[in-house]
Amino acid sequence: MLDRKEYPMRINRYLAKQGVVSRREADKLIMAGKIKLNGQVAVLGDQINENDQVTVDRQTLQQKEAGYVYLALNKPIGIVTNPEKGQKSIADIVRYKTPLTPIGRLDKESHGLIILTNDTRITGRLLESDNANEHEKEYRVTVDKKLTPMFQKAITSGLKLEDFTRRNFSGKKNLGGFTAKPCQLTKISPTEFFLIITEGKRHQIRRMCAALGYQVEDLERVRIMNINLAGLKDGQVREIAGTERANFLRQLGL
Repeated sequence: MLDRKEYPMRINRYLAKQGVVSRREADKLIMAGKIKLNGQVAVLGDQINENDQVTVDRQTLQQKEAGYVYLALNKPIGIVTNPEKGQKSIADIVRYKTPLTPIGRLDKESHGLIILTNDTRITGRLLESDNANEHEKEYRVTVDKKLTPMFQKAITSGLKLEDFTRRNFSGKKNLGGFTAKPCQLTKISPTEFFLIITEGKRHQIRRMCAALGYQVEDLERVRIMNINLAGLKDGQVREIAGTERANFLRQLGL
């Protein structure tokens, strides 16, 4: 439910916030006369108030939903989700008849689960980190020395991270400091553990470990919400369908 303080808002933003379609798709439907506001055909720029009634042509929505694709990819090390000059991207290893976008990212040195889709509705819902809309992401982490009780307590209790500067092709990029949300750790071996977080700041797990004097030797994402790698080999993809897809979308409020 939207906060009443957000009203009035543009009709395309309203539809995107409600998870119906993206803003761009909403504009297309408005121009095609497929959306009504209080019983009248809506026009671009219409403002929505809290008690207004917005309806979208049901057949149009069914056609759009039938065309949505969701894939699980096991991203190999060396592949990037947001390529810069000279880097190899997901588009280089995944060929699909419909253009798909990776939701979230894994850095070049990390590997594991990435969700690819043409459903623009889920981006904000999956990546939001506010308390009302948290979604678990689970990683298998290997570090360079044995875990201590102090490390385990510190990394799970809400670790404060300072500013971080990384180098890229365009020079240096500053990543601001923040306090990580509390998370869950399950120890696998003296130097390995599963870590479940509900946010995904850039280089977050590597930064958390580094802040405690540890270096990450391997980082693999094994699960996003109810979607897991399910035996996928490096570079392999599988379709998210059936009950798995239905549960995934239900958890996102769609």
